[in-house]
Amino acid sequence: MGSTPLNYVEVSQSHWSPEASLSFDVTQDLLLRASMGRAYSFPTVGELFQGQITGLSIVNNNPNLKPEDDLSKELTAE
Repeated sequence: MGSTPLNYVEVSQSHWSPEASLSFDVTQDLLLRASMGRAYSFPTVGELFQGQITGLSIVNNNPNLKPEDDLSKELTAE
């Protein structure tokens, strides 16, 4: 049984992940901090291209997956 190679288009992406934090001493015993940051999680090679056979079905992955984009915010008091 032979195999047929699949040719995929070359793709390259990069993203900037900024982070910022600001703190304020309200009293000697109380500190408030606000933080915010953006993060990107790129799909793995397995998520993009590695299919699998599960029981009687074939699972094909998606080579067009985009990175996950998350904007996180946090407010803490210590």
